[in-house]
Amino acid sequence: ETYEFKDEASLGKIEIPAKYLNNSTILVEYSINVTNEGDVNGYVEDLMDYMPKDLSFNSELNPNWYLDQSGNLHNNSIAKMAIKPGETAKEKLVLIKTITNNAAQTIINTAEIGLSSNLEAINEYDSVDGNNKPAEDDFGKAELIVAISTGGMPMYIGIVIASLIVLGTGIYLIDKKVLKGGKN
Repeated sequence: ETYEFKDEASLGKIEIPAKYLNNSTILVEYSINVTNEGDVNGYVEDLMDYMPKDLSFNSELNPNWYLDQSGNLHNNSIAKMAIKPGETAKEKLVLIKTITNNAAQTIINTAEIGLSSNLEAINEYDSVDGNNKPAEDDFGKAELIVAISTGGMPMYIGIVIASLIVLGTGIYLIDKKVLKGGKN
């Protein structure tokens, strides 16, 4: 079963019949978008994801990402790409959730710019790279509610019961707004 959500969605909900919920696996694919709202080309040398403890990472599903010793994920595949003012660079990240009980759950994932720069040496004036501060504009959050369905037609669900796919239009958006040019 595949559930899709619009790029603007930072909250999604899927419902799974109770008999399939326990010991099922969900693949959650996030679209992490980095938008340059500034006036000069910007570079993102490190894109960070603060993977929730109850999710797991598989490098085969995520060739552009690596896991550090703190349990955070990093991507530097767009480091050499100049993001022009008004443009957006997109990266995807697939995380795995194994459901271990029949209770509804909320998965909260966050990401931010770990390190950014520009050729003009203009400092970001409204956020600090890699400081894990949700109020800043270089930080994004996506929530997924996994609930027990209360009716409807039974579904055939295999080993992987849900796959959230984010190609093109995307499913989940951890909206990154970064690299504002301007005040030092």
